[in-house]
Amino acid sequence: MFAKRLNYSIEPSQELYALGFVSSISSIFPVFPAACSLSRTVVSADVGAKTQLSSLFSSAILVGVILKVGAYLETLPMCVLSAIIIVALTGMFRKFSELARLYKLAKIDFSIWLVSFIATVSWNVTVGLGVSVVYALLTIVFRTQWPRSHYLENLKGSSDFRDGERYENITQLDGISIFRFDAPLLFTNVEHFKSTVIKAALRLPQAEPAEHVYAQNTVDSFRPLEVEVDDLKPKTRGSAEKFLVIDCSGFTFVDTMGANALKEIHQELQSHHVHVFFAAAKAPVRELFEKAGYYNIVPKTNFFPAISDAVVIARRRMCVGESPLSSLADSALGGSDTGQVN
Repeated sequence: MFAKRLNYSIEPSQELYALGFVSSISSIFPVFPAACSLSRTVVSADVGAKTQLSSLFSSAILVGVILKVGAYLETLPMCVLSAIIIVALTGMFRKFSELARLYKLAKIDFSIWLVSFIATVSWNVTVGLGVSVVYALLTIVFRTQWPRSHYLENLKGSSDFRDGERYENITQLDGISIFRFDAPLLFTNVEHFKSTVIKAALRLPQAEPAEHVYAQNTVDSFRPLEVEVDDLKPKTRGSAEKFLVIDCSGFTFVDTMGANALKEIHQELQSHHVHVFFAAAKAPVRELFEKAGYYNIVPKTNFFPAISDAVVIARRRMCVGESPLSSLADSALGGSDTGQVN
């Protein structure tokens, strides 16, 4: 707080080492353990103290008060001394005005502040700190266990795919659903992930076969989905296939159970005639699949560098029916895993 206010940087680990070292040395002698005083720090900052040398002068004044001046202040009411501390902490009390803004920005952060405040006032600083740390860790666990997920749609006139609920000028892709899970895929949330993926597969629109279906000429250069008919090459009558594209860019980390969940989802949806593609998978995810031998079950041709590549392959697959996918995917992947996103 004071480092931000006075525009300087600190190293918390170094401060912890120093406090631990001083406390260890003080345990050898009959002295009070070293501790910080928030009120004294606030007073020192308000009067313009810059270095630790200010503690020497404040200690000298405190010794003088104890030895000489204390007798004259004996009849002074404690409320007057408390008022001095309250005035020094006025700047901290002004922080209450920021609570309304904090509530609007992040309700979870507001709840952490509220729990910390109530615990500190009800018990003491040590207990309040412990309660606030435990509660903050619980909020992280809950946010990881039940993260947000999105259904992506293509923005008209572009090759970008964004949250369909936030944009109006979008293109609906018949027979193709694009799903993104914004969290690490861990053992704590794999069941939630599998249930949301199943919901994404169930909401897949049925692609009706048409007499004349058009597909793009090239795969390696994705262009907007609304292209001119002259730029498209007519294909044979398509089949009503379904495709689920999982955007893996939200997976900052995947553990073994998460990788197992991806494999199980691929197998389960394949049995329901839904093709599962994985787009924008990071290198650690692909390496985990490689080490675990999952590519024997989930082919590498189901992994694509970008969502647009997966969509183009899916649309071509819908055009040509049940023909092999490998030749089309190889052109998008460059024939190896090197074209993947790191």
